[in-house]
Parts: sequence; structure tokens; C-alpha cells
Amino acid sequence: MSISLFFYYKNLDKNQNQNKVATYGVEAIAFSSDPLDYNYLIHHAAFSSVFAKLISNEKNGEYFPMIATSWKNENNFKTWVFKIRTDLKYSNGDRITLTDIENNFKRLIYLNNKKKSESGLLEFLVGFDNFKDINSKLDGFKATDNTITFNFVKPMPDLLDRLSFGFYGIAHPSLYDQKTGVWLDKMKVISSGPYEVTLWNKEQYHLKLRTDVHFHSHENRLNNIKFSVFISAKTANEIEKIDFLPASKGSLMVTDKFEYISSSEKLKVGYVQVSAIKNKKSILQNKDIRKWLRYKFYNDLYKNDFPITLSFLPQSFKNIKPMDVTYFFEKPMFKPFSFTSHFFTYSARIEENKNKKSITDFFSSAINALGENSGAELILENNKDDIYDIEILGSGFEASDYMDTLKLMFLSKDAIRLPDITGKIKEELKKEKPDINFINREIWDQAVIWPIRHYSSGYWFNKNSNINYEEMNFNSPSVDFQFLKWK
Repeated sequence: MSISLFFYYKNLDKNQNQNKVATYGVEAIAFSSDPLDYNYLIHHAAFSSVFAKLISNEKNGEYFPMIATSWKNENNFKTWVFKIRTDLKYSNGDRITLTDIENNFKRLIYLNNKKKSESGLLEFLVGFDNFKDINSKLDGFKATDNTITFNFVKPMPDLLDRLSFGFYGIAHPSLYDQKTGVWLDKMKVISSGPYEVTLWNKEQYHLKLRTDVHFHSHENRLNNIKFSVFISAKTANEIEKIDFLPASKGSLMVTDKFEYISSSEKLKVGYVQVSAIKNKKSILQNKDIRKWLRYKFYNDLYKNDFPITLSFLPQSFKNIKPMDVTYFFEKPMFKPFSFTSHFFTYSARIEENKNKKSITDFFSSAINALGENSGAELILENNKDDIYDIEILGSGFEASDYMDTLKLMFLSKDAIRLPDITGKIKEELKKEKPDINFINREIWDQAVIWPIRHYSSGYWFNKNSNINYEEMNFNSPSVDFQFLKWK
């Protein structure tokens, strides 16, 4: 979940809420409509309001019914039953049928099984290992009489939170191959949720509130939303147009104009990922070089008063031991050659310290390299997300069970896909009782992931903002626009 975002609104007549346009500024436009491509935060924002899920946790204080009208659990959370709405339809007018919902889940189950991916949920369905045909039956998943039933081999008390993830959005059957599950066109979308896409290209993405279906009803809804590439606010005039923006953008703000509203716990982590380990020809395959670069990078951050952490896991979690601070000062036993002629590409969110120096500035100066902040537009052009040598990313943990989040990060082949070049982390995570501190130290020792800092999930709001955010769940990784409204 790596691309940060924000939005501002056009200052129109307050009495014309019906025609107001909320503009959501982003570092890049979403490049795939496939719910399986949810590695980037921009996809959460782009499609959370477009693909309806069974339920949503994006409304503050409650699980909100979307395609499901009600639910219950039985057998100590091993069985979950969802009653399905029968009055819903897609943006093209087709009805959303029980078969559609069934086939969407079978697609996910089949592809997870085929790729031997571990989502932390689907692989625990009864009979998962034997599900080799997308059109066959599965004991752990049934769709009959307008109900969906999940049967698991172990208790799944957090199922509602898991099903709220964009991975489980319901897509029109014409968008993917019914036999193979392959997504047919990553730039095509048919809405099943409260908003529909009216424009989508490399530079723009527009949403409009649907009037033919009803999910959450309230006054002053955001009827029109415009996504626009807007990397950073460079003038006071531009800053004043911003309505709100996430935590990672906070240091760009004029403090007397914005206030920070967030969750209480620091559950998010910013980190460097050396993605070039996928390239066997890269000099970053050398562990000593990675350690040397990390040492130079951290020291530059430290000297410039940028707060850092050595632990990938939030220190607030139970049983997490503090990382030994001496690790930070250990100078690698390596005399590097000159990097002045080497060319790296790196993708990074814009984030600054009090001296207005960005992390990308730290990185370029620390390794003395010719770097390029390539930006996420290359992902769109190349239709893949592994084109960078180094990425500066961000992700988050579930407070209820951080171990499950960690398993999703390393074991799933569809989610964040954190690298583990020795295999020791994955091996440990598959144990009945993984040693979390061993994992934390192994992340450090591999020098592929470099933790930067932990922060709470939240947004900076303009004090003059005309957006009402009372119903927004700040702990959710995505934003569903139906839970925002004009004041």
C-alpha cells in the first residue's frame, strides 16, 4: 500500500452542493481495476467506492451493510452466514446476482490456490487445497437461497474486517475469464458500488455518485469526485485549496491552517524497500552494499533531525522488544566503490522534516548516486510494479492481530509482497507460534527493508474545510466517499 494521496475541492457556491466537485489529488492515477491489484494505496481510494463488498468497515464505529443485509456467526466463529440483497445492479444495468457473488469469491479462491498464495483467510476454508477447478464446488463456501456461507477449519473472529478489504470487491462477470479467472482489461471497470467511473486515463480519474442504487443515504453527499495528479503544494495559494491530506503529507502544511485528525495508535510504518533484489544483475544483490547504503541513509536522516525507527514492527505491540540502538551505529565492514556513475531509479512519497528536506533528498545525498524520482506514472506506462531499484513505501498493521497482518505482507502473493531473500521469515511465520522478535531482527539483517518511522493513520484537515469527516474511519486503509459529505 505505497502511493499516498490527498484531495482538495473547487470552491463553489455552498448552496450548490449537488454540483460541487471534490478533487482528490494523487501522486499517480490507478493503473488496474482488478481487485487483486491492491498493492498500492491509490487503488484503495480509486475503487473502494466502485466495487461493493459484502460489508464495509470504512464507516466510523460500525460495520456497514453493502451487498449483505445481515450476518451471523456459528460454531465458535468457524461458520459465517451472510444474507444478500436482491435489489442491486451494476452501473450498466445488469442485476447483481447470487451467482455473480459466488463466482467472484471462487475466482479469488481458485487463483490463491493456484499461486499458492496465503491471504490469511481463503486458505482456511474447508476443502481449499482440493479446489482446482474454478467452476467446481467447495465445502467451505456455499451460495444458496440468497445467502453466502463460509466454513473455516479454524475460528475467524475478524472475518468482517478482512472482508472489508478491496480484495473482496464484487466485479461484473464480463471483466474476467470465467474459466481461468484472468482479468481481461485492467483499464475497464463496471461499478457494483455507490460510485461509477465516468473518466479514466493516465492523468484523470472521475467518479460520480450513482442514483440508480442506494447504500448509505444522507444529505450533502459528494456527488462528483475528480482525481488529479497533484504531487506537492508549492505555493500558499495552492495549499489553501487543499481540503485534507494523509499523514505522510503533513510536513508540507502551513500549521496554522491545518489540524491533524487521526487514530490513536501508530499502526503505520514507512520504509525503504530494495526492490532491485529481483534483478540478478543489480549491484544491490550484494548484501554488504545494501548495508552500506542503509548506514549512509540512516546517518543522513539522523544528522538532519529526521525521526527514525530500527524496528519494522510498531513498538507499541505486545511482546515486541526494542531494537538495540547499537545496530544503528554499526558501520558495515565494507569499503564501497564510487556510486557517482551508477544510476538508480526510486519511487518515493514526498515527505519532509522541519528543515524542508525530503526523504528523496536524503537518499540521493547519502549514497552519492545519480538518482531519479521516477514517480508512479512509470507503473501505469509499464503496467507493472517492479520497475524500481529502490522504493520508499508505507503500509499498516491491524491492531487486533498484527501477526496476521505480517503473514499477509510476506505470505500472500497478491498483497504487499514484502521480500524475504533467505526464506527464514516465511518459514518462521508458518510455525504455530512464530517468534516475532526473530522476524524483526531478520528483517534488519537482510537489509532489504529499512524501517523509517511509525505513524498514526490520519489526515491533515484544512480548518476552513467544507468536508464533514465525522463518519470516516481513520483506521481503514481506504476511503469510501459515501461516508464523507459537504457541511
